[in-house]
Amino acid sequence: MAKTTERLVLSFDAETRSFKPAAHNLLSPQAVELADKLRTENIPARIVEQENHHRVLNPQMCRPCKKAAELATANHAEPSAEQTEQEQPPDSEEESESD
Repeated sequence: MAKTTERLVLSFDAETRSFKPAAHNLLSPQAVELADKLRTENIPARIVEQENHHRVLNPQMCRPCKKAAELATANHAEPSAEQTEQEQPPDSEEESESD
């Protein structure tokens, strides 16, 4: 029997600049549907695989959900090496002579 992996959906709170748990213990289609709904409302969302079923009913009070949100916030705050390279200005181009 195949094990079904449950998902956690995190939404980004622009005011606090951090991720918050939106829902947990979702099947993959439910998580995708919720994340898409949040994105249509211009709320960035992430889907995270849960290691096991979370027993707490409210995801905002769930320790594993809060920990996942903190990790997502930390990863969001640290730009990847690829992003950093893209944001750096290109090598200085030769200045045009206007004499």
